[in-house]
Amino acid sequence: AYYIPPFANCFISPLALLPPEAAYWVYIGCAFAALVAGGIITARTFKLTAPAALLLLSAIFFAAPAFESLKIAQLAPFLFLGLSAFLYFLKRGNETLAAVFLSILLLKPQELLPIAVYLLAGRRWKLLLLIS
Repeated sequence: AYYIPPFANCFISPLALLPPEAAYWVYIGCAFAALVAGGIITARTFKLTAPAALLLLSAIFFAAPAFESLKIAQLAPFLFLGLSAFLYFLKRGNETLAAVFLSILLLKPQELLPIAVYLLAGRRWKLLLLIS
């Protein structure tokens, strides 16, 4: 089965240069790295202690959705990384980088809708314009 939206093909098309088995493992490696990076960024965003950060990473990797997203090669790890980085940069006041990482969620627009409503309600016009 193919779980990636058609408009996201431009991001994975370079994998077509590899043999199918190698392309799959490169994709899974990148998705795994995105989960790790997203967990670390989330821990830094909320200033977690080292034991709490390890607990967070453990919870991420023992969660069924993370396992399934790796198993069937979904986009969820990359969406998690984008959302984590968005929160990190938004909390630090860098709206430009926050918008860049939030734009990753455009791969699945239904995931972006609640955040867009939040930004509209908060009158974060600059951030909304940067995303579009």
